[in-house]
Amino acid sequence: MLEDDKKGYDLEKKAFVILTQALHKDIYHQFSYCTSTKALWDALIARGEGNAKDTP
Repeated sequence: MLEDDKKGYDLEKKAFVILTQALHKDIYHQFSYCTSTKALWDALIARGEGNAKDTP
């Protein structure tokens, strides 16, 4: 693996860990299908937008 690829992989892994650790344990299972930071971030945004639409 090239050095730039390794740095990118390490950053992706760290970002994913930070996002998953920020999730409450009661809702973590709802996002277990997300295997990348981008997928998890998009799912969290979609959930947040859905919650915002539900509140008056």
